[in-house]
Amino acid sequence: MLAQAPSDLTSKSARLKWLEAQLPDIAASGADLVILPEFFACGYAIGNQIRSSAELRGGETVQALACLAWQFSIAIHCGYVERDGDKLYNSAT
Repeated sequence: MLAQAPSDLTSKSARLKWLEAQLPDIAASGADLVILPEFFACGYAIGNQIRSSAELRGGETVQALACLAWQFSIAIHCGYVERDGDKLYNSAT
C-alpha cells in the first residue's frame, strides 16, 4: 500500500505519529507492505534544513519504523536523508 503524509506535517515526530495512526487501518486491509515517499522522514523541498535533518544509517527514524513494523506486523519502506561523514545520500530503508 502506498501512503502519502499530509504536507503540513512539519516535523519528523509529526510524520511518525501520523503513520502510527494510519497503520491499524493499513494492516487491517491485509497489506503486508507500506511504501512511504522519498524523504518521508524529513519532508521534501526543505532547502538548507536537509543537512540538519540527515541521519546516520540505522538512526532514530529507522529505529522508530522498525518498532512500528513489528507492532503492526507490516513491512515499511521509507525514504530518508542519510549522513555519512560530510556526505548526504537519498536513502531508503
